[in-house]
Amino acid sequence: GRWAMAATLLVLNLCDVVTTKLILGVGGSEANPMMAPIVEHPFAAYALKLSMALAVGFLLIQAPRTSRLADRAVLVTIAAYSLVICWNVGLLITAAHGGHAVF
Repeated sequence: GRWAMAATLLVLNLCDVVTTKLILGVGGSEANPMMAPIVEHPFAAYALKLSMALAVGFLLIQAPRTSRLADRAVLVTIAAYSLVICWNVGLLITAAHGGHAVF
């Protein structure tokens, strides 16, 4: 289960970068002030998200099997990233249909 959570976290991080870059491509902007200077670089955002996801995945896998705190924390993070990606996809769909999405 933890390997699947770690892999899911990795995929969601990369999907976040891809959807954010697509939003930037249609005139949007990065809402996270910490990521704003990084997301413009062709590879920096991918490298940062990949390293963060790998570090969290490593810590998750190393956590004691009886620790439910690690599992819950990663599940909350997965849910948060899922919501962010859904929001990003919604913005992209709105932009594709000529709507006035709030980026």
